[in-house]
Amino acid sequence: MKRILFLSFLLAMILTGCNRYKEVILHGYQPRSLEGMVFEKGSVSARAILDIDIENPAAVRYSIESLEASVFNGKGDLFATVTLEKPACVEKLTRDTVSVPVTLHLSNPLANIASGIFSGEMSDASSFSVNIEMDVKAGSIRRHICKEAVPLDKLADILNNNRNQEDEN
Repeated sequence: MKRILFLSFLLAMILTGCNRYKEVILHGYQPRSLEGMVFEKGSVSARAILDIDIENPAAVRYSIESLEASVFNGKGDLFATVTLEKPACVEKLTRDTVSVPVTLHLSNPLANIASGIFSGEMSDASSFSVNIEMDVKAGSIRRHICKEAVPLDKLADILNNNRNQEDEN
């Protein structure tokens, strides 16, 4: 889940069209808290806060206004959803730790444990795919971004390909 949110944040900045996004530096990320676990029939939900250490040398403020990521297992079954609770911003010309509050919702965790999804090859990122939908604001520019069926282990490659293609132009 941390990886999805971290890469989604980077994807949002890349796709906003800011010329200096290549200079945005993600120094790391760490979960700060997981609280408010709620067990419902067939699911578990919790509120999490992820701290992202980020440097933005651009003269524009980035903000993820909304985010929803759906994670699917290798069989195509919904594994989890991640929803942004409130906008997450990185100010212009700063290095800061940005706290990103999300709601995590695991679908049918007992069936996933029983199927061995957390062991061996089933826990490999390549066996999961992600649908991401988000609204991003860079300065006064707003964009709606939607990516479907992205292999979890390919999110970083997709980001690097976007950068390389723009470097060639």
